[in-house]
Amino acid sequence: MVGILRLIMGVTALKVFLGGLFMTIIGIVMYNVITDLINEALIFTLTQMDSLDVGSGATATYTGVAAWFADKLCFQEMLAFMISMITLKWMLRKIPFMKW
Repeated sequence: MVGILRLIMGVTALKVFLGGLFMTIIGIVMYNVITDLINEALIFTLTQMDSLDVGSGATATYTGVAAWFADKLCFQEMLAFMISMITLKWMLRKIPFMKW
């Protein structure tokens, strides 16, 4: 009886450890993927803007100011953090014994 109880406790502890490890790794990977996707999209947009011939320059100036604000406000990191937290909340809701 004691052996079975220890086995159940060991399996439960292993599941909790692996679940926490999995959620941590998923959060880090999601953050990196989202940041890289946003970075690539911004680089693509900037290269397309460089190839355009804008007569007055108003659009290019506005894009430059918007890009400067996005950089100063850490837009990429903020968006990646929000999506990571939404993913974490979704994963935590999948735990059957937790009530939200």
